[in-house]
Amino acid sequence: FRSTEQETQSPGKPAYVRTRTYTDSVIVSWQPPEEDIIVRGYICGYGEGVPDVNWKYVDASNRNVTITNLKASTQYVVSLRAYNNYGKGPVVYDLIYTREESDGPTPDTLTPPSGLRAKILSPNTAWLQWNDPSLGRPQTITDNRYYNVHYQALPNGKTLSVIVKALRVVLYDLVPGTKYEFKVRTVLDASASPFSVSAFNRTFETAPGSAPRSVNVEGIDQSNNVRVQWRTPRQPNGDITGYIVFYTQDQDLPDREWHVNALPGTSTEAFLGPLSANTTYFFKLQARNSNGLGPMSDIISYFT
Repeated sequence: FRSTEQETQSPGKPAYVRTRTYTDSVIVSWQPPEEDIIVRGYICGYGEGVPDVNWKYVDASNRNVTITNLKASTQYVVSLRAYNNYGKGPVVYDLIYTREESDGPTPDTLTPPSGLRAKILSPNTAWLQWNDPSLGRPQTITDNRYYNVHYQALPNGKTLSVIVKALRVVLYDLVPGTKYEFKVRTVLDASASPFSVSAFNRTFETAPGSAPRSVNVEGIDQSNNVRVQWRTPRQPNGDITGYIVFYTQDQDLPDREWHVNALPGTSTEAFLGPLSANTTYFFKLQARNSNGLGPMSDIISYFT
């Protein structure tokens, strides 16, 4: 437990806020704020056409809340914010519409899977397991139902999917050092359930799988100072923690005899010099993360 004095800043925005609507309710799910600031709980507000007419306080350990007793075919504004003893954090808003009432069965008559768990097995694989409330106990499949699993690299990866006839699946070919969102729905004949509440997890990091890209060297003044610029590796396989710029007049020297300049992982340029005039220099770069060094970039030359 941390005292109030230690909480000198309110939390950031909840991450990956999702909503799933029904005729008279909505499920709101989220992940904690990205910042490393203590969260005491969450406040979920809602109102018909306007935000924060009503409030629900949610424990810090929860990742979803259900709002009930809503009107069908109605617009609501849902808000979510984290709070601690210092104060409330910034709010996330979402405009939703509850579903229309229907006298007959709809494609969403099946109950969505529950208790979805995502366990990372390696930098490239994840194990998912869930429950199907409509099966009862024991969880035994006796009909022709199957499960449609969707997963996406965050924040903007392409949504991929697999179909399985069991309550678990191992997903392969994931990107190392990447946060994923997972969700699953039940399909039986012509009916499909809503998707489950999402599960999130991050694959293990490995050393960068590719070199810094678009390396360029240019002179910046008459004193033979140069600017080296680059872009992040296409396959960082985690958070880049640093770059090493190598430069020399003799490209045949072993790496340990090149001049080096180490920079933090947020850098995309380095300033070197003054270099010797009327001389050809050779440059190459290497990225690193918490698991090691990646491959070298191609060597480029520059004449001062």
